[in-house]
Amino acid sequence: MSRKFSLVVLGATGYTGKLVCEYLARLGPGKVGPWAIAGRSKEKLDALKKELGLDVAVLSADIASPSSLDKVCAGTTVLISCAGPFTRIGMPVVEACVRCRTHYVDSTGEHNFVRQVIERFHEEAKKQGVALVSCCAFDSVPGDLGNYAVRQGLGAQVEEVKAFYQLSSPGLSGGTARSIFAVHEACDPADRDPYSLLPKDAPRPPTAPTRRGVWYDVSERKLTGPFVMAATNERVVRRTNALLGYGGTYVEAQEGTMGTVVGATIAGYLTAAVLAVPFLRRYIAEHWLPPAGTGPTQSQRELSWYKCVFVAVDKSGKVLRRVILSDTRDGYTASGLYIAEAALSALQ
Repeated sequence: MSRKFSLVVLGATGYTGKLVCEYLARLGPGKVGPWAIAGRSKEKLDALKKELGLDVAVLSADIASPSSLDKVCAGTTVLISCAGPFTRIGMPVVEACVRCRTHYVDSTGEHNFVRQVIERFHEEAKKQGVALVSCCAFDSVPGDLGNYAVRQGLGAQVEEVKAFYQLSSPGLSGGTARSIFAVHEACDPADRDPYSLLPKDAPRPPTAPTRRGVWYDVSERKLTGPFVMAATNERVVRRTNALLGYGGTYVEAQEGTMGTVVGATIAGYLTAAVLAVPFLRRYIAEHWLPPAGTGPTQSQRELSWYKCVFVAVDKSGKVLRRVILSDTRDGYTASGLYIAEAALSALQ
């Protein structure tokens, strides 16, 4: 079926959506083909188009209007959704993509949303030949790629892949902060299962290996603590393992100095405690979170970086291989690249 556009970016005026558009604009029409930006506010979309010098169409799309979503989805081969929080407003977009047989890529890091998408649409999307690909931003592309790379050629020897993250963070965008709150607001008992994204018939490792608190990895000689994105990343990568027929499991941690690791661990537990109290969660969401659409400045992002070390071990704990993934880009800038390239791969 011939479509007018190769790609449409929904939520293009948001913080992450804008970074996706910047990356696509740098690639040029020869690589991307005809594409468009979509959202509720034509005024904001026109302003973005002018700011970035985009040669794209501007489309009206209201998540509350199935007919407007259908019109946008039916006109493109791939829809990129950067409109969140996804647990609140993301499902109608997925539904429209399946209905219109349009490939779907998103920026979510909300694993409870991904579980719901799988339960509601996986079988129908498979039947229709539609790709539904969530978590294409910093959560969870580095983990997925690193796990894939470190396992190549090792087969069933791999008992576990351990990922150690180091990053200089420029801070949170308003959208990321709201997504964190949305995950806690919409949390279901099923979402506490560390294997919640596995296919129904997939075998499970006997225990959930998520690391808690500060711990020392003997083989790597690294002091580590909980990684803020592990809750989503580990679930996503474990699903990838199951779909690709890999054995073993996957765990993530943040590596650092004693002060960094202990500080991050304490902050994580305090945040979890606060988010568990509904009235505190609502008060902070209303009064303290950065506005939606805002985030670290370009100069702040330019000073940031990340490094991930992936270690494959066998049943005895012997290290089989290490793979290092590092970038001088920050997680948000890298997310713009990851999301755009995921969408472009769906065109091939």
